[in-house]
Amino acid sequence: MTISFKEKLLADYLDRFSLPAIAFSGGLDSGFLVWFVRNRLKRQAIVLCAQHELIPAREEKYRAKVMEIYGWTDAEYVRVDVLSLPQVVANNRDRCYACKKHLMGMLLDVALAKGCDGLLDGTTADEQLMYRPGVRALRELGIHSPFAETGWTKEDIRESARSYELVFASKPPESCLATRFPYYWRLELSALKVVDAIEEKLQTVTEGAVRARVHPEAKLIRIEVSLLLHEKFSDDIRREILEIARKAGFKWVTLDVSGFRSGSWDSDQNGASVGKD
Repeated sequence: MTISFKEKLLADYLDRFSLPAIAFSGGLDSGFLVWFVRNRLKRQAIVLCAQHELIPAREEKYRAKVMEIYGWTDAEYVRVDVLSLPQVVANNRDRCYACKKHLMGMLLDVALAKGCDGLLDGTTADEQLMYRPGVRALRELGIHSPFAETGWTKEDIRESARSYELVFASKPPESCLATRFPYYWRLELSALKVVDAIEEKLQTVTEGAVRARVHPEAKLIRIEVSLLLHEKFSDDIRREILEIARKAGFKWVTLDVSGFRSGSWDSDQNGASVGKD
């Protein structure tokens, strides 16, 4: 199917809602969905933004910037204390399910209270084939995923966003800070802030994807960035990252020679990613 045909399918799907609410995380998928409904189709929609401890600070800033550019400043923020959930803090393999069920449940309550006839999210068709415990929570809550239900992949969204020259068309994938820690390692706010600070420092040398993966037992932080960027790390950047890490009790900071790999904690035995960022 061509992108233009998929856009028609998407528009037809959205016709069923008189006043949808859209969960906007700040990423490519949900950003394109908000833009398509409000700016392309010129339809009413309420934009809901969850705020919680697992969102990188740079993502909060980026989301605010996008909303200002496209005129979504009427968006409503919903504060969610995800670290109050034992399943999330325990950081087991079903962490995403518990987090998504709680978070999207809160957004759904807000949407219904505002008279919306559905809450939409940016889940794509290809995400349904990946390891995504959160997708199960969406289905249980009755959240609508227009892209998944009309066959849009992430690459389709990126292609369409580029054709409209949207600012987030080339935005790299992002994930919550919990994905920087190995499963079953208890999540603590102080450690999350260390990872966030290091990744923000890394973003001064690249707009691409960066990850600071924590190996707590080894007191080591493993940095994943594109291999092309390794030579761009100045002595000053290295020193600043080491200072952040060592103040938090880490002894080692390493650059992963495999580069950035989406889902490196979820890799199978052959090293293939199964989809978590």
